[in-house]
Amino acid sequence: MRLAEAFSKVNRGRFFEKKHTNLVADEGAFAAEGPAPAAPNDGKVLPLDCAVDHVQQSELLLPWLKPGNVVLDCGCGSGYLAAVYAVMVAGKAETGGKVVGVDRRGSLADTAIPRVGETCKELLGAGLVDDSVLKRIIVMPLDGVGDLPLPGGPFDAIRVGFGFPQDQDAEEGDGCEELSRLLDQLRPGGRLVAHMGPKATGPTIFDKAADGTVTRVKSSVASVHVPAPFERRVAVEGEDPESDAQAQAAEDKRLARRSALQDELRAWREEFERSQGRRPTRHDMVADAKAAALFQEFNKLNTGDLSKL
Repeated sequence: MRLAEAFSKVNRGRFFEKKHTNLVADEGAFAAEGPAPAAPNDGKVLPLDCAVDHVQQSELLLPWLKPGNVVLDCGCGSGYLAAVYAVMVAGKAETGGKVVGVDRRGSLADTAIPRVGETCKELLGAGLVDDSVLKRIIVMPLDGVGDLPLPGGPFDAIRVGFGFPQDQDAEEGDGCEELSRLLDQLRPGGRLVAHMGPKATGPTIFDKAADGTVTRVKSSVASVHVPAPFERRVAVEGEDPESDAQAQAAEDKRLARRSALQDELRAWREEFERSQGRRPTRHDMVADAKAAALFQEFNKLNTGDLSKL
């Protein structure tokens, strides 16, 4: 009931562009074959899992989607589930709850930020949340499995919005490093849900015990998730990006600076790994004056405080 109420409060239609064209099969279908998708970072294609898949993953995370918890939506795409989770963990009169949404496709994250902000303000106007929720939901253009420790972590719950390339365990297999990076950001007692392998056979659950050990459980819930490269995709068209040249120039400047900062932070991480023989933790980054300053500026450029939208 609590999950259904949260979904009913968030207008899913807001997270589509006004003009869109479905390129693959009907909702809920398994796409065994289909047209080759556009490049993942070209900004013209928006993967949006069907509602059933959203509900299935969220049901598996439900005990962790409670007021006060911190949630990561890795591969947040349009930002839809980030908004739903904000209602559940950072809603009215709640303290401490936070949702962080990240997506390596920067153009998608940039469009998700205003969508999430508008949705939160709509909920605020309806009295369903208080204004603190605007400061406790962050959407950023980051690679959740490749970039530095993410803001807000460690997380009580992590939802992965993409499929890993093959069925991999915690010790071996291609892509294991990416999975390990996410599990490193999971709080003891937390849960991660991800799609593992090229077949749509249901999500996999990773539970982290208090001592840090991870237990992997295959969900018995059938999934309609369609792994890449045959995800359901929606082509989007802009509304006239040249309508305000001054605003566009300012936005281009912001994006260029953000990209430069991301490169500097990645270079710092690589140098740290070479010199220390391990990945940096969030504490390492905060303790380094240069890295901390870079990340603080990077954070500001991502409009983390949606109350300013």
